[in-house]
Amino acid sequence: MNHGDTETQRHGEKVFIFYLSTLPSPPWGVTASYYKEIIEWPAQQSYSGRGGLYGYISGHHKIKEYWTRQWKEINPNVEPVGFAERQNGSLEVEVHQKVKDLQDNLILDGTVKHIYTFEDGLIKTMDIELA
Repeated sequence: MNHGDTETQRHGEKVFIFYLSTLPSPPWGVTASYYKEIIEWPAQQSYSGRGGLYGYISGHHKIKEYWTRQWKEINPNVEPVGFAERQNGSLEVEVHQKVKDLQDNLILDGTVKHIYTFEDGLIKTMDIELA
């Protein structure tokens, strides 16, 4: 993966700051300033049930509720391992994701891609793809 031009680097820095700010508690306090007011975010079913992606949520309030609920069930560790700009201008962030339940049992350990689109310098959408 490459780091691309200055604009991509700025986006990459925002996403990296986001990842740094997500642990060990829900990331809402610091990260809301990086998002558009109208944002689409992928939502997972309960990790404790090992459910998959079930749709998208939109807006700061809904995302905050979703993250708050998730952090009551899981202890995630998401580490970016690479960045690349896609032809459509979105930013691909390859991440190593390790998710444990609150009893420290491993639920998920693997690599996925987080795909971000930006508008006015803020994150507009995020999507998840298998690596």
